[in-house]
Amino acid sequence: MPETAYKSFEIYKKNELKSIANLKFSLDDLNKPRQAFKDTYVANGVIDIYRKKFILENKKLFGRKVMAYITKLTEEVDSLEQFKYINYLLK
Repeated sequence: MPETAYKSFEIYKKNELKSIANLKFSLDDLNKPRQAFKDTYVANGVIDIYRKKFILENKKLFGRKVMAYITKLTEEVDSLEQFKYINYLLK
């Protein structure tokens, strides 16, 4: 992720910020530079490998252990603006 997930927030009760991960950090701690935090990753759906037998037996995709496969940063295309931006980058 270009930005750390530790710096993700929700707005609740009358516009108050709250850490999305419900961490024990204060807002001052969370205001440190992103390099002060461990690297975080976001699922991008580039590669998903499942075991058919596991899914059929357990009625779910994931077990207790999920292996990571780190890819290059990928751009999401969920809006016309994102599509235009990707198109611009390709030119």
